[in-house]
Amino acid sequence: MWFSREEIAAAIRVRDLGLDWHPRPGLFVWDENKRITPGSPFQRGVYFLLEVDCFVEYFGGIEELKSNLVWLPTWEQCRTLLATSGTSDEAIARNVFQEQCLERITLYKLLEQRYSTFAKEGH
Repeated sequence: MWFSREEIAAAIRVRDLGLDWHPRPGLFVWDENKRITPGSPFQRGVYFLLEVDCFVEYFGGIEELKSNLVWLPTWEQCRTLLATSGTSDEAIARNVFQEQCLERITLYKLLEQRYSTFAKEGH
């Protein structure tokens, strides 16, 4: 799995807008502060949570893990987040068609729009 700089930047913006996540196996994360010293088998700074406990031990607790790592949702995870926030499949398809770029970039942009709206509404 490869995440572009644009996707990582969008994931950071969505996090800053209030996306709450719960570390669990199957998530990709970005080590924003470069705290993890072992190299990544993916790209530099991107890790896969296979066993959450070792990451929790590394950071000293679940909240520290969450504050130091940025969740990088996959295509499927983006679609799930958008569906649960009320974004229709038709709206997603329309945006993907209009953007004409990597689909995951469009999904991240839609997440930004959703969480920006939630932040303005005080959620």
